[in-house]
Amino acid sequence: MKKRLFAAALLTLLILTVTGCDSLSSITGGVNIKDAPFSARMEIDTEEIDFIANVKRLGMGLWEMEILEPASIKGLLIKYDGSSVSSTMNGFTQTMPVENVADSAVFLQIFRTIDNAISEIDPKGETVDGKYVLEGENYSIIFNPETDAPEEIKFPLSAIQAYISEFQPIA
Repeated sequence: MKKRLFAAALLTLLILTVTGCDSLSSITGGVNIKDAPFSARMEIDTEEIDFIANVKRLGMGLWEMEILEPASIKGLLIKYDGSSVSSTMNGFTQTMPVENVADSAVFLQIFRTIDNAISEIDPKGETVDGKYVLEGENYSIIFNPETDAPEEIKFPLSAIQAYISEFQPIA
């Protein structure tokens, strides 16, 4: 039974890593995004799987994602610290160096893109329909202009969209 649960967690991690484009590019425009910890709910749509997760950004390159839906992977916890990725499900944990995880992993694309946007020194963005929009070569991030909170991330080449709600700064 334990081997089956561990295999399920490993399979889930693989599912979340095979979707997406091959590389991330730097920001070509942007808004002034605060480098502060936050939590949010994300609804992530991909070609292979759609899922809902609670996400925490604890600092530059420090992230946690807990899957809420679908039920088959509910409770999967992914932690990223810039050098390694760990996945925990039903008490079983697997950790691997980040270089062993495909750059196209959905969670890595989202985490790195937001970190990249935050690290820009003087980002300039466009206002489209009252929202701030950062455009990169392979992505766009839409921000709420009143709070500077990200509301949506799109990766058109890999057909990934993440809708962000319940954005809360972490004290």
